[in-house]
Amino acid sequence: MLTKLGEQIPRELGDPGLTIDLNAMISTLHGTADKAILSMGTSHQARQDALLLGIYSTLTLIFMEDAPQYNLDVSRRMLEITLING
Repeated sequence: MLTKLGEQIPRELGDPGLTIDLNAMISTLHGTADKAILSMGTSHQARQDALLLGIYSTLTLIFMEDAPQYNLDVSRRMLEITLING
């Protein structure tokens, strides 16, 4: 389902690409003022974002028990969707 929506399959903890993306997200968060985050507008693709966030949220619950090594990338992607789209 994720690939049909244009998303990548979550990466496992220890994946070099995941480390790079996590560092980029940390830099983005450090460089974004709280006021900017709190004043974000509605996403221009709110329905798709809600669908993706719902799928990722469900994956987090599933991965909690069976594959926790993927949850860091799932959480990162949820944060990225929110910060990019509002």
